[in-house]
Formats: sequence, structure tokens, C-alpha cells
Amino acid sequence: VGEESYISQILGSTFQQYNFYENNLYILDKDFISPLSSTANAYYFFTLKDSVVVDGKSCYQIRVDPKNMNDLVFSGTLWIEAKSYAIKQLSLEITSKANINFIEKLKIQQEFEEVEPSVSLLGKGVIMPESDGLIFPFTATNLNFVEVEIFKIFENNLLQFLQSNDLDGSYQL
Repeated sequence: VGEESYISQILGSTFQQYNFYENNLYILDKDFISPLSSTANAYYFFTLKDSVVVDGKSCYQIRVDPKNMNDLVFSGTLWIEAKSYAIKQLSLEITSKANINFIEKLKIQQEFEEVEPSVSLLGKGVIMPESDGLIFPFTATNLNFVEVEIFKIFENNLLQFLQSNDLDGSYQL
């Protein structure tokens, strides 16, 4: 698809990432039902084709076919990790039966990598004790929960720190 083509203008010049864990995917002004939707069994046939190894991970190769070709659904293949049941990769298509103007076929291919568990702080800030409604912004990746606990405050260092810094400073840390 060239940069000046009509398709590029419709889809935009960047690659889209779709979240198939959501029940529906909004594509070209239409809501498509994900094969991982909570209602997927009403719309899809699933066939276990093989057990394969993808990037060193044991995966189930699953064929996905629509029960009704006129529904806004996909057909193709999912590779699901055997241990975590996470999507390892997918190759799904929307055919002309989806009735999207000027689109005969649309193929979505995605590959995923496992991300190590981590916690990252958002922005800069200072945690002060005894503040009402304390907000501690952070992101957690690949974790079920995060417990934040203040285990020690060095009172004798606080005054010296404030002599050289504002509350959000980092000089002499």
C-alpha cells in the first residue's frame, strides 16, 4: 500500500495495534467481535490445530473461523502460550463479507513478547508523611498487585535536605 493510496488515507500512515483482549475492536467505523471476547463462543468455531514452539515457548496453535460469515468477526490463527494462556502471536483477517466500503480484505498480524514484572514511578515528586489523600502515581507491568509500604523515614536528614533543595529536589541525595 503506497503512501498516496486511498487505503493509506483511510487507515492512516501508522501501523495500528489492536487489543484482542477487549470484547470489541473498533476498526474503520465498525465494531468487530474479538475471538477472545466473553461472547466469542456465539460467533466463532475454535479448532486446536497443533502444539508448537514459538520463540522457545510452548504454544497452542488455534484456528478461528466465524460461525456466520456476515458477522463482524475475524478468521485466522492464534498462538496461545501453554503456560500463561497469553497471546503469543496472531494472524487474523477480515474478508469482504464484513461489508467495509472499498476494502476487500484486511489482515492483522501481531507478535507479543513477555515483559518482565516491573514497577515504575510516574514523573517526579516527594512523599511527605501525614498528608491527606496521598497520591503515589506509578505503573505496574505484568503484576497482579503492588503493595507500597514506607518502612523508614530519616527525620535527621529532612532539615538538611530542605536547606539545599525544594521539596521535589534531588541535590545531595
